Amino acid sequence: MTALLKKLPYSSFSRFFFYFFALIVAIRLVGAFYLPVIDPSEARYAEIARKLLETGDWITLFHNYGVPFWAKPPLSSWLSASGMALFGVNGFGARFPILLLSLALVGLIMNLANTRRQEGLSSISALILLTTVLFYMASATVMTDMALAFGTTLSMVAFWHALRPEKGQTWKYLFFVGLAIGLLGKGPIALILAGFPLFLWTVIGKRFKEVWQKLPWISGTLLMLGIAVPWHILAELKTPGFLNYYIVGEHFSRFFVKNWAGDLYGYAHAEPLGFIWVFWLIATSPWSLWLIGVVSSRLGSWRTLFASADGWVLYLLLWALSPLLIFTFSRNIIWTYSLPGIPAFALLLGNFLVPLLTTSLWLRRAFFASVCVTPLAMLSITVYSYFVPEVLNNQQRLVQSFMETHKDTKLIYYCPNCYSAEFYSQGKFTLLRDAELFQQLMKSEEEVYVAMRKRKVNTLPQWVRDKLVKVQQYGKTILFKKVSSHAP
Repeated sequence: MTALLKKLPYSSFSRFFFYFFALIVAIRLVGAFYLPVIDPSEARYAEIARKLLETGDWITLFHNYGVPFWAKPPLSSWLSASGMALFGVNGFGARFPILLLSLALVGLIMNLANTRRQEGLSSISALILLTTVLFYMASATVMTDMALAFGTTLSMVAFWHALRPEKGQTWKYLFFVGLAIGLLGKGPIALILAGFPLFLWTVIGKRFKEVWQKLPWISGTLLMLGIAVPWHILAELKTPGFLNYYIVGEHFSRFFVKNWAGDLYGYAHAEPLGFIWVFWLIATSPWSLWLIGVVSSRLGSWRTLFASADGWVLYLLLWALSPLLIFTFSRNIIWTYSLPGIPAFALLLGNFLVPLLTTSLWLRRAFFASVCVTPLAMLSITVYSYFVPEVLNNQQRLVQSFMETHKDTKLIYYCPNCYSAEFYSQGKFTLLRDAELFQQLMKSEEEVYVAMRKRKVNTLPQWVRDKLVKVQQYGKTILFKKVSSHAP
């Protein structure tokens, strides 16, 4: 391998690494096929998409049957439901459209990199993007963040193209299409994530006149609204109260109200202020270490990092930092919030690395090793979980075993976050979240089986535990049969 890298000219070196790109995608496909949907978040969104497919209601998303899910817009659910319509109700069907969307995003980054006419930038940036920990995980995970990232990336790429005189009208309108996709993918946060860096870049570069003249702001905004607004109106008409919860609760209270108690579907994440930067270091691993090393080595000539007359490096920097700056003063955050800035991070690091990789065999070796880290880790997890399925937080094995051995028998999941049980039973097993309702069920003479987490058992009253006979344990979940005894 070392001898091969040493002999290759840089153009061939880039093509050589392009084959690794295909291998990386193949490993991700294996994970998408074999890994079960994971509780709670991925399984919840997969189950929402499954209910959409089952009910045929493409307007209202449902958290439980009859209970609307107002927290997120529908694009990701539409995609996953479409995938399951093609491949069946399984993890691969729910994930495959998300994988296609992530590959389209990588294509956008390569397209933007090609405008620099810098040999190797396109493929190097693509490999960096695809092998960051967060992007690689999100690339085939049922979640809303990839749809948001695709929308904002399309807008940022289209905006750069729109300012180039050689580009046609299409890119100018794709800027607004990207914003509409972001609105349907995650909501109004898309406008902030794209608008904030673009505004700063315009102000710093004094490009107000150019930006105003080269984009069709009026017709483009109408196009954006024409794509995104109809669903919002229909959703409010079908379930009144949606817009208030979705706009006010999810996009203001969630981020600015500490320990927000209004969340209908989960709980608020109370992280220290500025913790998004820690999340970013993890999310962009192993490449965050590369960026730190490159920047540190050039601190003495830091101005050269921004030495591009068209503002290219500044554009990428502001784009990459946008989610971090926006969420620095928010406590209610999770690590996926850094995803929309990672495409710019990949381009920025690629921009710095290409000249170094051209001349340094040692760096080429290290780069190759870094490219392999995330995919090999994912492959290892996939193989291990295939042979030891209980290590993952999901209910697939219990559900499939029960359905094979206890046909037409009722199973209750006293486990509020075991959405994978609903998903793999296709709605036959429901989740019971209310302790009072569970105790009423235990007082009845109805013969049922009950599944719950091991830690949940110790919180039950003694008379309830006396009614439960352990049948089998699947990882951290125990299957019980309810027996008759006197309730207090």
